[in-house]
Amino acid sequence: MSSSPIEQFKVHTIGSDIFLGNLNISFTNSSLFMGITVALIMLFFYVTLKRTSLVPGKLQAMSELSYDFVAGIAKENMSEKAKIFFPFVYTLFMFFLFGNLIGIVPYSFAFTSQLVITCTISGFILVLTTIYGIYKNGFRFLKVFIPSGVPVVLLPLMFIIEVLSYFAKGVSMGVRLFANIMAGHIMIDIFAGFIIALGIFGVLPFSFTVILYAFEMLIACLQAYIFTILACIFFDQAVNFH
Repeated sequence: MSSSPIEQFKVHTIGSDIFLGNLNISFTNSSLFMGITVALIMLFFYVTLKRTSLVPGKLQAMSELSYDFVAGIAKENMSEKAKIFFPFVYTLFMFFLFGNLIGIVPYSFAFTSQLVITCTISGFILVLTTIYGIYKNGFRFLKVFIPSGVPVVLLPLMFIIEVLSYFAKGVSMGVRLFANIMAGHIMIDIFAGFIIALGIFGVLPFSFTVILYAFEMLIACLQAYIFTILACIFFDQAVNFH
């Protein structure tokens, strides 16, 4: 067990350090578990869709259920014009769902607890949304930064505020996911540390740890769901900026 609850989030290199100029591109434990996540997702679809039929069996139904679930999210939060982004949205959901759940497994690494990863993805969504919005609507898309009915004298100030708010919303997607996953893992680590330390009286913290694990599984699914909803809203805004 880690000497500190924070130790479990430490990124370390696997093998030798690799540098591209001044850029460190070494293979890390975070890279490893992202690769494992992608591999498990591919294995999931291979196993569940290996034998498909018009009347789906239990395995095929699992894949179709995940697809229908995300399709329902997209239907509620995206217009038809924004459905072009659905494959990416579905990929995001499966990646974060599997990544969050894998991170709960003891001695694994929760890469979704890394701010640089979650904010990079949310930042990519923000940039993609902005570029596509300008591409589809021209510079009329910039009207999203100019509230209607604002006096001319206040327009420069309001424009700056709206731009900062726009980018803050994008970053907050990644921060929300990172904070929830990190907080849950710290709580589990703390309670698990009391199990051995308290000896025979460790039954109580053990019970709390089991409950926290169940709760953390729920949070893992919920955070993937929330991130998917927010991504759908951003993509829809790209085509319906008004």
